[in-house]
Amino acid sequence: MPSEMGIILSPIWKQSCAGSPSALFRSLLETATRRSAAPWLSPHDPLLLAPAQRLKPASAQFLLGTDGYGRDVLSRILYGGRISLLIGLGAAIVSIGIGLVIGLVSGFFKWIDAIMMRVMDGLMAIPSILLAIALITLTRPGLGIVIVAIVIPEVPRVVRVVRAVVLSIRSQP
Repeated sequence: MPSEMGIILSPIWKQSCAGSPSALFRSLLETATRRSAAPWLSPHDPLLLAPAQRLKPASAQFLLGTDGYGRDVLSRILYGGRISLLIGLGAAIVSIGIGLVIGLVSGFFKWIDAIMMRVMDGLMAIPSILLAIALITLTRPGLGIVIVAIVIPEVPRVVRVVRAVVLSIRSQP
């Protein structure tokens, strides 16, 4: 259940998507579509500074108001969502791809299994935030390094799940 993971969900969303994977998928697809269409949906330039419009409340001109620099909050949310979506999907796809291959190999070949699981244990022992800070310090900041910093701690989790499924299938008569 999503609420058990600490995510606060509105009662309307819970009623419409509870027990329905297709409704959840539709909701996620709709969100992704909105974020990717930000250049056409946003009413204002998200970087345009307008000091005369600073800290305006929600109105017909600025649906979510403006920030301390007079920038439209709705436009900034839409454009920022594109980057968040890119990082999230990129990290998930890369993590699943790498974890699937390593988990399959580890599950099929016993002599590789012990070595790979110790490597995965070592990766899981490194705190994620410490790894991210170290990677960004050693390289120049960018979207690619952020994705790498998310992928490295996630790969061992995917590897363990895939390996467990392979081992359970192998043990069946």
